Amino acid sequence: MSTTKNQMIERIRRVLSGGYPSTRDRVRDPEIEKHLESVINTLLKVEMFNMTYTTDGMTIPDGVMIGTYEGVPIVGGLDDTCYVILPATPMYLPEKMGVFSVYPSNYPQNEFIPIPAGQYYILQQIKEVNSLLGRVPYVWDGRKITIYRNLIGDGVFTVDMKLAIADLSQYGANDPLPLSPELEAQAIDAVVKLYMVEPRTIRDESFQASPENFIK
Repeated sequence: MSTTKNQMIERIRRVLSGGYPSTRDRVRDPEIEKHLESVINTLLKVEMFNMTYTTDGMTIPDGVMIGTYEGVPIVGGLDDTCYVILPATPMYLPEKMGVFSVYPSNYPQNEFIPIPAGQYYILQQIKEVNSLLGRVPYVWDGRKITIYRNLIGDGVFTVDMKLAIADLSQYGANDPLPLSPELEAQAIDAVVKLYMVEPRTIRDESFQASPENFIK
Protein backbone atom coordinates (compact mmCIF):
# COMPACT_ATOMS: atom_id res chain seq x y z
CA MET A 1 0.00 0.00 0.00
CA SER A 2 1.22 3.51 -0.79
CA THR A 3 2.20 5.86 1.97
CA THR A 4 -0.08 8.59 3.34
CA LYS A 5 0.40 12.31 3.97
CA ASN A 6 0.68 11.70 7.72
CA GLN A 7 3.39 9.09 7.24
CA MET A 8 5.38 11.30 4.89
CA ILE A 9 5.03 14.34 7.15
CA GLU A 10 6.28 12.27 10.10
CA ARG A 11 9.31 11.11 8.13
CA ILE A 12 10.08 14.69 7.07
CA ARG A 13 9.77 16.00 10.63
CA ARG A 14 12.10 13.28 11.91
CA VAL A 15 14.77 14.29 9.41
CA LEU A 16 14.40 17.99 10.18
CA SER A 17 14.54 17.42 13.95
CA GLY A 18 17.44 14.99 13.90
CA GLY A 19 15.20 12.03 14.65
CA TYR A 20 13.27 13.47 17.60
CA PRO A 21 10.22 15.48 16.48
CA SER A 22 8.49 17.54 19.16
CA THR A 23 5.28 19.53 19.53
CA ARG A 24 7.58 22.51 20.10
CA ASP A 25 9.13 22.19 16.65
CA ARG A 26 8.95 25.36 14.63
CA VAL A 27 7.87 23.47 11.51
CA ARG A 28 4.17 22.64 11.68
CA ASP A 29 2.38 19.80 9.89
CA PRO A 30 0.05 22.01 7.76
CA GLU A 31 3.09 23.90 6.46
CA ILE A 32 4.89 20.67 5.54
CA GLU A 33 1.71 19.35 3.91
CA LYS A 34 1.49 22.35 1.57
CA HIS A 35 5.12 21.96 0.55
CA LEU A 36 4.58 18.22 0.08
CA GLU A 37 1.57 18.74 -2.20
CA SER A 38 3.52 21.27 -4.27
CA VAL A 39 6.52 18.95 -4.64
CA ILE A 40 4.36 15.96 -5.62
CA ASN A 41 2.53 18.06 -8.20
CA THR A 42 5.90 19.03 -9.67
CA LEU A 43 7.26 15.48 -9.69
CA LEU A 44 4.12 14.18 -11.42
CA LYS A 45 3.87 17.17 -13.78
CA VAL A 46 0.23 17.32 -12.74
CA GLU A 47 -2.23 18.83 -15.22
CA MET A 48 -5.97 19.31 -15.32
CA PHE A 49 -8.13 16.57 -16.81
CA ASN A 50 -9.83 18.59 -19.53
CA MET A 51 -12.73 16.26 -20.31
CA THR A 52 -16.17 16.70 -18.74
CA TYR A 53 -17.97 13.88 -20.54
CA THR A 54 -16.98 10.58 -22.14
CA THR A 55 -17.83 9.64 -25.72
CA ASP A 56 -20.92 7.89 -24.28
CA GLY A 57 -22.02 11.05 -22.47
CA MET A 58 -21.05 9.82 -18.99
CA THR A 59 -19.99 12.55 -16.60
CA ILE A 60 -16.39 12.82 -15.40
CA PRO A 61 -16.27 13.80 -11.69
CA ASP A 62 -14.77 17.13 -10.65
CA GLY A 63 -11.25 17.36 -9.26
CA VAL A 64 -9.66 14.83 -11.61
CA MET A 65 -6.02 15.50 -12.45
CA ILE A 66 -3.52 13.76 -14.71
CA GLY A 67 -0.17 12.69 -13.28
CA THR A 68 2.76 11.59 -15.46
CA TYR A 69 4.80 8.59 -14.33
CA GLU A 70 8.08 8.26 -16.17
CA GLY A 71 10.45 5.38 -16.73
CA VAL A 72 8.11 2.55 -15.72
CA PRO A 73 10.02 -0.70 -16.46
CA ILE A 74 8.76 -3.19 -19.01
CA VAL A 75 8.73 -6.88 -18.12
CA GLY A 76 9.00 -9.60 -20.74
CA GLY A 77 5.90 -11.64 -21.48
CA LEU A 78 5.10 -14.19 -24.16
CA ASP A 79 6.52 -14.05 -27.70
CA ASP A 80 4.44 -11.11 -28.91
CA THR A 81 3.63 -9.40 -25.60
CA CYS A 82 5.19 -7.65 -22.63
CA TYR A 83 3.68 -5.95 -19.61
CA VAL A 84 4.16 -3.22 -17.03
CA ILE A 85 2.95 -2.92 -13.45
CA LEU A 86 1.16 0.34 -12.68
CA PRO A 87 3.29 2.56 -10.43
CA ALA A 88 0.17 3.82 -8.63
CA THR A 89 -3.55 3.08 -8.51
CA PRO A 90 -5.43 5.43 -10.84
CA MET A 91 -8.94 6.71 -10.29
CA TYR A 92 -11.68 4.56 -11.73
CA LEU A 93 -13.26 6.51 -14.59
CA PRO A 94 -15.75 5.50 -17.28
CA GLU A 95 -14.27 3.76 -20.32
CA LYS A 96 -11.18 2.89 -18.26
CA MET A 97 -9.80 6.38 -18.71
CA GLY A 98 -8.04 6.10 -15.36
CA VAL A 99 -5.09 4.93 -17.45
CA PHE A 100 -5.17 7.95 -19.71
CA SER A 101 -2.11 7.39 -21.88
CA VAL A 102 0.77 4.93 -22.28
CA TYR A 103 3.74 5.38 -24.61
CA PRO A 104 7.45 4.57 -24.98
CA SER A 105 9.47 6.78 -22.62
CA ASN A 106 9.95 10.27 -24.08
CA TYR A 107 7.86 9.51 -27.19
CA PRO A 108 4.27 10.64 -26.46
CA GLN A 109 3.64 10.87 -30.21
CA ASN A 110 3.83 7.05 -30.29
CA GLU A 111 0.96 6.62 -27.84
CA PHE A 112 -0.41 3.08 -27.54
CA ILE A 113 -4.08 2.31 -28.14
CA PRO A 114 -6.31 0.68 -25.47
CA ILE A 115 -8.47 -2.27 -26.52
CA PRO A 116 -11.01 -4.43 -24.64
CA ALA A 117 -9.65 -7.43 -22.76
CA GLY A 118 -9.56 -10.62 -24.81
CA GLN A 119 -10.22 -8.83 -28.10
CA TYR A 120 -6.75 -8.43 -29.62
CA TYR A 121 -6.69 -11.56 -31.77
CA ILE A 122 -10.31 -11.02 -32.80
CA LEU A 123 -9.61 -7.43 -33.85
CA GLN A 124 -6.68 -8.58 -35.92
CA GLN A 125 -9.12 -10.40 -38.21
CA ILE A 126 -11.36 -7.38 -38.83
CA LYS A 127 -10.17 -5.41 -41.84
CA GLU A 128 -11.87 -2.16 -40.81
CA VAL A 129 -10.00 -1.92 -37.51
CA ASN A 130 -6.83 -3.75 -38.42
CA SER A 131 -5.26 -0.47 -39.51
CA LEU A 132 -5.64 0.81 -35.94
CA LEU A 133 -3.31 -1.94 -34.82
CA GLY A 134 -0.52 -0.07 -36.54
CA ARG A 135 -0.45 1.58 -33.14
CA VAL A 136 0.66 -0.70 -30.34
CA PRO A 137 -2.43 -2.04 -28.50
CA TYR A 138 -2.67 -2.68 -24.77
CA VAL A 139 -5.11 -3.94 -22.16
CA TRP A 140 -5.40 -2.61 -18.60
CA ASP A 141 -6.40 -5.25 -16.04
CA GLY A 142 -5.97 -4.50 -12.33
CA ARG A 143 -2.40 -3.36 -11.60
CA LYS A 144 -1.09 -4.79 -14.86
CA ILE A 145 -0.99 -3.46 -18.41
CA THR A 146 -0.42 -6.07 -21.13
CA ILE A 147 1.14 -4.65 -24.29
CA TYR A 148 0.63 -6.66 -27.48
CA ARG A 149 4.12 -6.21 -28.87
CA ASN A 150 7.53 -7.41 -27.76
CA LEU A 151 8.89 -3.94 -26.98
CA ILE A 152 11.96 -5.35 -25.27
CA GLY A 153 12.86 -7.05 -28.54
CA ASP A 154 12.49 -3.64 -30.18
CA GLY A 155 14.98 -2.16 -27.73
CA VAL A 156 12.34 -0.35 -25.64
CA PHE A 157 12.71 -1.01 -21.91
CA THR A 158 10.51 1.61 -20.20
CA VAL A 159 7.25 3.42 -20.80
CA ASP A 160 5.80 6.67 -19.55
CA MET A 161 2.14 6.83 -18.59
CA LYS A 162 -0.46 9.37 -17.60
CA LEU A 163 -2.84 8.27 -14.85
CA ALA A 164 -5.98 9.95 -13.54
CA ILE A 165 -5.57 10.96 -9.89
CA ALA A 166 -7.44 13.23 -7.50
CA ASP A 167 -6.20 16.73 -6.73
CA LEU A 168 -3.60 16.31 -3.97
CA SER A 169 -5.59 18.63 -1.68
CA GLN A 170 -8.49 16.15 -1.79
CA TYR A 171 -6.48 13.30 -0.24
CA GLY A 172 -7.10 12.92 3.46
CA ALA A 173 -4.31 12.62 6.02
CA ASN A 174 -4.53 8.82 5.97
CA ASP A 175 -5.49 8.21 2.34
CA PRO A 176 -2.91 6.28 0.25
CA LEU A 177 -1.19 8.70 -2.10
CA PRO A 178 -0.71 7.91 -5.82
CA LEU A 179 3.05 7.47 -5.49
CA SER A 180 5.54 4.71 -6.17
CA PRO A 181 8.21 4.09 -3.50
CA GLU A 182 10.74 5.91 -5.69
CA LEU A 183 8.53 8.99 -5.96
CA GLU A 184 7.84 8.91 -2.21
CA ALA A 185 11.57 9.08 -1.51
CA GLN A 186 12.07 11.87 -4.05
CA ALA A 187 9.21 13.91 -2.58
CA ILE A 188 10.50 13.59 0.99
CA ASP A 189 14.04 14.51 -0.08
CA ALA A 190 12.77 17.54 -2.02
CA VAL A 191 10.74 18.89 0.93
CA VAL A 192 13.67 18.43 3.31
CA LYS A 193 15.90 20.34 0.91
CA LEU A 194 13.39 23.20 0.83
CA TYR A 195 13.90 23.66 4.56
CA MET A 196 17.66 23.42 4.18
CA VAL A 197 17.84 26.39 1.79
CA GLU A 198 18.46 28.69 4.76
CA PRO A 199 19.77 27.87 8.24
CA ARG A 200 16.88 27.65 10.68
CA THR A 201 16.35 26.44 14.22
CA ILE A 202 13.86 23.61 14.18
CA ARG A 203 13.37 23.55 17.96
CA ASP A 204 12.15 27.07 18.64
CA GLU A 205 9.58 28.38 21.08
CA SER A 206 8.24 30.84 18.50
CA PHE A 207 6.37 29.99 15.33
CA GLN A 208 6.97 32.08 12.24
CA ALA A 209 5.83 31.53 8.69
CA SER A 210 8.37 29.83 6.48
CA PRO A 211 10.25 32.01 3.99
CA GLU A 212 8.12 32.56 0.92
CA ASN A 213 10.99 31.81 -1.42
CA PHE A 214 11.23 28.15 -0.48
CA ILE A 215 9.41 27.18 -3.68
CA LYS A 216 10.59 29.04 -6.75
